[in-house]
Amino acid sequence: MKLTDKHWKILTQILTPPRSIQLHIDCYPVIVSAISHENPLHGHLSVIVNHPKYRTWNWLWENSDECENMRMRFCRPRQVSCVRATKSNVKKYGKRFLTSFKKDTMVTVYDPSWPSLSSLKRHLIKNNKSIELTGPDWVLKLMEGNVS
Repeated sequence: MKLTDKHWKILTQILTPPRSIQLHIDCYPVIVSAISHENPLHGHLSVIVNHPKYRTWNWLWENSDECENMRMRFCRPRQVSCVRATKSNVKKYGKRFLTSFKKDTMVTVYDPSWPSLSSLKRHLIKNNKSIELTGPDWVLKLMEGNVS
């Protein structure tokens, strides 16, 4: 079933820990799981590519074009600096030097966890051609309006 804005709103209400949904994104089966957090107000979503080739998490750190493509399609890009401005570093090198050096050492890290379904939705729509809901059955029935 192709997902519309109305479907995404229903999924936002449904997707609470420990529930998960199954999507078919382009040619990849993907599971989006809601995972509870220590703080009940801060849950997050985890994206699992359920393809035999990508069941292991090696595609997250392997350095090939295909793995890079998978990371860009399904994972959350975050800019992280390799340098931390700790008290000892500021004392040694100075604040001005550390801030300029911090900007030069920024790296993009791809994280398979997402803070919200709306940010995951924007990313998936932007980076993939087709997104279909494939399960579980009770969610499909709810989307079709058979279950109240």
